[in-house]
Amino acid sequence: MSIGFIIMQIGNPDLDRVCAEAIAPAIEACGMQARRVDKHNEGGLLKSEIIQFIHGADIIVADLTNERPNCYLEIGYTMGIDKFKNLILTVRENH
Repeated sequence: MSIGFIIMQIGNPDLDRVCAEAIAPAIEACGMQARRVDKHNEGGLLKSEIIQFIHGADIIVADLTNERPNCYLEIGYTMGIDKFKNLILTVRENH
């Protein structure tokens, strides 16, 4: 099954709700499995797992709310491996 990887701040209850109520259901409505590294990791080296998710994803949704440097790095990596055509960026309006 196709995978939609979600890049966003981890541990923010408001963003967790946005992910659960909007982003993940939208990915699943397109027939893909929504994956987020904090929910679907296998206990390996986190950076390695993120890279695997990025490479394996058919679409990547990245939320830029709250200016998270790790998210910027993951987005830059995604663009660097020429997957920017599969990248959707989101941000809260007041950010």
